[in-house]
Amino acid sequence: GWNQGEKAKQQEQYEGCTVEEKTMPCTKLEGFTERSYSICLPASYDADTARTYPILYLLHGGGLHHTDWQQNGNLKFVVDSMVAARAIEEMIIVCPEACEGKMMYFNAEDWKYEDFFFEEFVPYIEKNYRVKSEKRYRGIGGFSMGGGGAVVYGVHHPEKFNVVCDMSGYLRRQPLEFLKNDSLGEWRQENVEKNNPIKTINEADDETKSDLNYVRWLVDCGDKDFTLEGNMDLVKAFRANGINCEMRVRAGDHSWDYLHTSLRLALKHFSRNIYRQKVVDKGGTGAYKAFATTVKDFPDFTIYRPQNLKSAAEKEGKLPIMVFACGACQDSNIEYERMLTEIASHGYVIIAVGPMQYSYWDRPLLRVPDTKIKDMQKWINAKNGDKTSEYYGVVDTAKMAVAGHSCGGAQLLNHAADKQFKTYIMFNSGLGDMDIPWTSVERLKDYHAPVIYMVGDSVDIAYLNAVKDYERVDCAPVVLANLKNGGHSGTFAQPNGGSCAQLAVKWLDWQLKGDECNKEIFLEGKLEDFEGWSIDAKNFEVK
Repeated sequence: GWNQGEKAKQQEQYEGCTVEEKTMPCTKLEGFTERSYSICLPASYDADTARTYPILYLLHGGGLHHTDWQQNGNLKFVVDSMVAARAIEEMIIVCPEACEGKMMYFNAEDWKYEDFFFEEFVPYIEKNYRVKSEKRYRGIGGFSMGGGGAVVYGVHHPEKFNVVCDMSGYLRRQPLEFLKNDSLGEWRQENVEKNNPIKTINEADDETKSDLNYVRWLVDCGDKDFTLEGNMDLVKAFRANGINCEMRVRAGDHSWDYLHTSLRLALKHFSRNIYRQKVVDKGGTGAYKAFATTVKDFPDFTIYRPQNLKSAAEKEGKLPIMVFACGACQDSNIEYERMLTEIASHGYVIIAVGPMQYSYWDRPLLRVPDTKIKDMQKWINAKNGDKTSEYYGVVDTAKMAVAGHSCGGAQLLNHAADKQFKTYIMFNSGLGDMDIPWTSVERLKDYHAPVIYMVGDSVDIAYLNAVKDYERVDCAPVVLANLKNGGHSGTFAQPNGGSCAQLAVKWLDWQLKGDECNKEIFLEGKLEDFEGWSIDAKNFEVK
């Protein structure tokens, strides 16, 4: 499948990862005291001994061996070229042997391979190599028999895997001529059918279906592949039971030629769901196209930022920062991604609570404490002082805003006294006379910089609380901006975040970039570009 001259040239250019053939002790498989495997270790593995890595378990097809991923799949070349092109992040890839013996990934009489895999193989690998052992950093994929094994393992153990990649997986019994002369062919077919994941999914209870929806599934199969119908039925089962998955059908058959591209897709899918980037609304309408990303050293948060930080800073000067706490005090910012992307596209770096998501239900949501605001602040301060960081020299930690929606706004108040924050944005939030055990209306006295309350009129459950807060604040300049019939979520869901995003940009440009023209909007009520909005302001010095 590869031009050998080009392959040699590329391998020389991209020398990096190391593929090693190893053995480990084995007690679960009858007739074996040790088991072979291949492991692909990142280029940085030996040099950076404090670093840990995500792990992808890669299962080979029937009649093949663990070494085939390197010998026929060109694993090292693929990994090195994709890492060099920044298409994937570094990871550990492990290929267990499943052909020696009875050639099957499932449990059967006298052959307990699934027990071996989960009780011996995975613990051995994750004890002896520097692996990030949490579910979110672990994936599994495979081709043909291995693709079926990967899907079944993901269905049996959704708590173990963040990502499952099915490459032309053999999922159920099919009439195959080449098995007729195989003495164990019928035995394997029977056990494949016993583990048929399509049936398992269709018969699953609601709790299991919910667990399966927290796995990021990829199904890839050629249009002339004999496994296509089974893989299409797998996707139908996912969809019929409300389980999200991605499917790719390309021209091709059950061969290495097809698999070369499948492997790249699988690696990219795994990496994207570990260290992810996402472009919303084509990157926003500002001068600097933006994206959202979750980075490896700060995995519980999302950064919204210009795609080219250096270029933006060259034109703007160092970029101001905003930290953002989410509604319901949850670790999910997907509701705000259109607004936050839009603000970032105008030359801001925004850090929001919660790992990036592709859908609201793609992982369990957690309620998080207000200390996450301090975590975001500390992270960007550290990056600003780290000469090896891409944020070094391009962000301005002296120009930092803190914002929050609803419960996130209440969390903001616990940090209002921090002098590093030069302005506050309260989206659909306010304490009013609420009795919240972890904060207090007394926190309103901690405001020391201009604050804006952006609310959605009487249909916003936070409206009256915000009005009372506005009336009580006498220690700092304060604005109350109200959108008629805006509701509790304003215009967050509109393209580019709607007028909430545009008004927030005008406020930030005034407060953090010194654009004095914008004060006419907030102090004089010049709202020609903001239909439906009204504004009150007090405590500002008028010159």
